[in-house]
Amino acid sequence: MKAEQKIRNQKRKHIGIRMFFFVTGLLLLCTEIGTGLGLPHSKQGWVFLPMFILVLLVSVLLSCKAGKFLASKKFLILIVLVYVSVYALLAVQLNRMESHTGILTGANANTFSYQNDIFSKDYASVDEIIQNTKLDAEYQEFYRFEDSHSISIFYQRPFPENVKKGSYQEKDPFYMSLKILSLDIYKEKGRYYNMGTREMSAACFLDSYSDEETFRADLSASLARNSVLPEADTLFAWGFSCYPDMDQVRIDGIPCTKIIPFSLRDGSTGYFWLIAGLNTDLNPKAVKIHGISNTDKKQDVTP
Repeated sequence: MKAEQKIRNQKRKHIGIRMFFFVTGLLLLCTEIGTGLGLPHSKQGWVFLPMFILVLLVSVLLSCKAGKFLASKKFLILIVLVYVSVYALLAVQLNRMESHTGILTGANANTFSYQNDIFSKDYASVDEIIQNTKLDAEYQEFYRFEDSHSISIFYQRPFPENVKKGSYQEKDPFYMSLKILSLDIYKEKGRYYNMGTREMSAACFLDSYSDEETFRADLSASLARNSVLPEADTLFAWGFSCYPDMDQVRIDGIPCTKIIPFSLRDGSTGYFWLIAGLNTDLNPKAVKIHGISNTDKKQDVTP
C-alpha cells in the first residue's frame, strides 16, 4: 500500500510539473500572439484577456477530466509543440524588428530602448510621461514633433568641454560626441504611452562614411521606432549630418521638415534633420536620396 501511495504521489508531482510548463507555455504563446497582431496598445490587453481565461479553463478541464492524457507521451509532445510555437513567433517578431532596423552603419551611433508591452501604462498627458522618465540632468529639450498617432520629444546633451588633453576620454569618440535623444510616445483616444527612447552619439565616425551612407543609416535607425508602432500609416525619420546644404536634400522626393544646426567640438556645424510623411515600407538601402553632391566622398569633418 505504501509503495502504491508513493507511486501515486510521484505521478501527481510529475503531472503537476507538466501542467506548470503547459500553462506557462500557453500564456507565453498568448502574449506573443497579442503583441504580434499589430493592434494598438489599448486593444492588445483585450485580446490577451479572453485567451488567458481560455487557457485557465482548458487547464482546469484537463486536470479534472484527462488524467491519463496528462500522464501520457502525447501530452509531452503537446507541450513541446507549444514551446516550438512560442519560439517560432518570437523569431518572426525579432526578424521583423531586424528588417526595420537593418544593418546599415554610418557616422552616427544609435542605441534603442523600445518596448512593445501588452500592459503598457497609459498616462493622461505628455508631461506626466516626462515626469516619470529618468533622463540625465544634462539633457535639454530642443524640439517636439507630433503626427496623427505619436509624439517625439528631442533632447540634446552637448559634447564635454573640460576634458584633459591626451586622456582616454578625449580619444573616445562616443564620450566626446554630441548626444541626441528622442523620447517616443504613442497617443490614442486621449491617452499616452511611453514607447521608449533612441539615443544617438552624433558624428562619431565621420572619417569612415560618406554623407549618403550616414543618411541611409539614420533612415534604418528611424525604422526601429516603427517596429513598436505597426499600425502607423506614415513614417517620420530623423538623423544628424555634417552636409552643409541640408535644405537641398530630398528623401524619396520629400524635403526636410525641420533642420536645426549644432556646433561640434572642433567649431564646425552639424545638422539635426527630420523628414515626415515617408512610406512605412521605405527601404533605406534603395530609397532615392537627392541633393547630396558628394555621394561617394567621405565626410572630412572631425567631431
